[in-house]
Amino acid sequence: MGHNRSASLTGCVGRIDVFAKKDAPGWDSWGWREHGSTHRRRSLQPDTMPAISLWEPYASLIAAGVKPYETRDYPPPLRYIGRRIALHAAKRKPRRRDFDQETVAAISEALGGAEWLNCPSKLGMVVCTAKIYGAFRVCGAPDHRGVAPFDRMHVLGSGVIPVANGTPGIQTDLFGDYRMGRWCWKLSEVRVLPVGIPTRGKQGWWTWQPPPEADST
Repeated sequence: MGHNRSASLTGCVGRIDVFAKKDAPGWDSWGWREHGSTHRRRSLQPDTMPAISLWEPYASLIAAGVKPYETRDYPPPLRYIGRRIALHAAKRKPRRRDFDQETVAAISEALGGAEWLNCPSKLGMVVCTAKIYGAFRVCGAPDHRGVAPFDRMHVLGSGVIPVANGTPGIQTDLFGDYRMGRWCWKLSEVRVLPVGIPTRGKQGWWTWQPPPEADST
């Protein structure tokens, strides 16, 4: 394999290039070396699922369907694009000082009350699963509509590019960090577990073995 991998991504607003550059900063941590690499990839067992832990209330907001993007300062591994992952609520209790009043009000409205702040019930549990539809890197400040531009030279995934209010871009919200340079993982097909499953999480990616009721497809 050469230094670049390229592909076409066609969406409702035209064609853009999707590529990964071998000498890009953070190549290994971005997970772009799994094909043709001299390093052996660690494979998942058929009955397991990649998982990642989030501080509350963010895992619950994803489960509630109001947080379409998980925002991080790094992209997800390329091999997980299009795959179903488990979203785990870490045991860290939410702290009021971490949120302004507007965000507290928005979270409380989304989750049906302030219990998430006073007595969160999902800590230490896998609360839902979702597919990573794609990942987009913010390349500028949001406009007056809250739509942030994304770097078309760094897109992971294939499918329709993000469109907000009829414009190519990422619709920001109060539930993520959309500063320039941040990565937005677009989540789709969220499936809420009927009952949260207590699980010991870890930092970074880890492997979860779902029960039969948690469809891994």
